[in-house]
Amino acid sequence: MGRFSRTALAIQVFTAGFVIMVLELLGSRILTPVYGNTINTWGGIIGVVMSGLALGYYMGGVISTRTRDFRVLSVLMILSSFYVIIMASVDAFILSLLSPENVDDRLGVISASLFILGPPTVLLGAIPPISVRLISNEIVKTGRSAGFIYALSTLGSIAGTFMTTYLLIPMLDIRTVIYLSSLTLFAVSSMTLRWRYVLISGLVMIFLIIPINIGLYATCISSYIGEVVYRDESLYSQIAVVDRGNLRYLYLNGLLHSVMDVNDPYSLVAQYTKFFILGPLLRPDSESVLFIGGGGFSTPKHFLKYYDFSVVDVVEIDPEVVEVARRYFNLSEDQRLGVYVLDGRRYLSITNRSYDLIIIDAYSKNYIPFHMLTLEFVSSVKSRLKDDGVVMLNIISSLSGPTSDVLWATYKIYRLNFRYVYVIPVTSSLAFDVQNLILLASDHQMDVDLLTSGSSGDGLSTDIDINKAMQSLIRTPYREDVPLLTDEFAPIEFLINPITGTRFGREYYLGIIRPSICG
Repeated sequence: MGRFSRTALAIQVFTAGFVIMVLELLGSRILTPVYGNTINTWGGIIGVVMSGLALGYYMGGVISTRTRDFRVLSVLMILSSFYVIIMASVDAFILSLLSPENVDDRLGVISASLFILGPPTVLLGAIPPISVRLISNEIVKTGRSAGFIYALSTLGSIAGTFMTTYLLIPMLDIRTVIYLSSLTLFAVSSMTLRWRYVLISGLVMIFLIIPINIGLYATCISSYIGEVVYRDESLYSQIAVVDRGNLRYLYLNGLLHSVMDVNDPYSLVAQYTKFFILGPLLRPDSESVLFIGGGGFSTPKHFLKYYDFSVVDVVEIDPEVVEVARRYFNLSEDQRLGVYVLDGRRYLSITNRSYDLIIIDAYSKNYIPFHMLTLEFVSSVKSRLKDDGVVMLNIISSLSGPTSDVLWATYKIYRLNFRYVYVIPVTSSLAFDVQNLILLASDHQMDVDLLTSGSSGDGLSTDIDINKAMQSLIRTPYREDVPLLTDEFAPIEFLINPITGTRFGREYYLGIIRPSICG
């Protein structure tokens, strides 16, 4: 093996490790809109990648005993390149078949990961053991050869991890990164192939890309109903802003997070957000409110316009979401408004401000940050609440049945911290209906009867039919056979698994025809 061949081999080993990590991180971006950014999703992805590498190592060992031609590495890389391109055209369709409405989300994550990541991981995983065999005559000791090759592969994976996390994903959309990964594999594989094989492979690549571009375009234009006015990637989410009629929708990772009437940007369109006015009705003398979770800033804007709060603080972890709210959801500067780009729990630990109201709207149907639904978190919330203050949170669950686990686990940790805890169904009094549920908690007796005769500054008390809501008010939990959620033990994913596959998902995916990886 000549010097050029050794250099080419080293580059191929490094590139294989690099692309494996790029695909793994992209896999999380592709699967998160469907299955949520949960431990189930990451566990499925990591498990599939590790399994693929194990199979690839074994396959590479077998191949290495049958050939000493270093061009076999190029063949493996070209096959990986072709598969990555093909995967980009059909993964949205596969994900629609494996959506939580059709299969258990754990099975769906593993199946989708096998399709998206399995074949290229196996093919690229075969490269290191073959490379060890190819250079075994160049370096006297086999152990040294193996150490060199696997160190080089690992360095490639490290580079792929950092570059994807801090450069590729923040700057480029998923489709572009997939193309670059495929083209990188193709370019590196061409180093050791004869020109006619490179030409043939290039023609095949073009043949694959042309129909795939058409397929991706069709997926992009049909993934949302309405006019897509903004679409981009942030470090935390795939963000899309969609207009349909006079309504503007904010989607994060494919889930509906906010709705605004462009003709009346300060109104509350989403039904569950209207129930947040119960806070000012219960504490009419409130001066300060904290929102954990910003989204389109619907309720903070409403409170600033219709109530006499001197302080309206909003904590939102994603700076891109804040910028989108300013550009597309009429979030304007106000001396009473404080926007903090932080994790909600982190903010609670560093602020010294106390609030009359704390409203938590950071949970979705298939994702709840585990560290923001534990006994310790609720204790931190209480430490930032005034003595007669009220905590309100929106959670998606049911009042009874297996889909009520997360509700009563939430109730349990709040009941251990507050004397009075109530749950109000938003849309249905039927026990098994999965819906938005508003939880109220306070150490001060809440005069719920006041709500039936009270009125908000904008008349929304009539709009949400408080009398009906009060009739559905739950004062005593139906269930106590739920775990105590703590920082040490918080199986959030298992609690929300029954909810993920319910028909309630249609409300959260409202306006989306199928999952999309478009940027």
